[in-house]
Amino acid sequence: MSECIFCRIVNGEAAASIVAETAGALAFMDINQPVPGHVLVIPKAHIQDIYALDAATGAEVFALTIEVAKAVKAALQADGLNLLQANERAGQQDVFHFHMHVMARYTGDRDRVHLGWHPHLPARAELDALAERIGSLMDAPDRADEMGRAGAERIGAEFSADRAAEEMLAVLAEVANSASG
Repeated sequence: MSECIFCRIVNGEAAASIVAETAGALAFMDINQPVPGHVLVIPKAHIQDIYALDAATGAEVFALTIEVAKAVKAALQADGLNLLQANERAGQQDVFHFHMHVMARYTGDRDRVHLGWHPHLPARAELDALAERIGSLMDAPDRADEMGRAGAERIGAEFSADRAAEEMLAVLAEVANSASG
């Protein structure tokens, strides 16, 4: 028996309230329902996170996610809807099997559902430097994987927001130095 609860659900070894399924994806009710209408959509194959997700499986999961979102809205007359997908501990992933959260939202439900972040509006030069750094790896996925591993090793598996900010400032300084030199 698999240790992954989602794999156990796929294999019929754990109970779930199934919403819909395709050949490669499954949608079921999350046992945590801060508001009615919290559905999870997963690939049937065990895929740990978005970094291991291939495009075809991602397309199938997202197609089912769209169908589920429309059905949640219609069936529950939700006032809105959130899609959420988390990766790694720092990203608050708690089950290490790729999954999309489809969560109905209702006017006045913010006491039960807390999503958000503190706004930070960086200078355009900072945004441009980040876009360049990220975009430069888009055509070289192997290089992106290598950079991601190197960054994870350098930063460590667990790090604070302050450490992440320090790391970002160091990256920006490197970009600024290479641009001026």
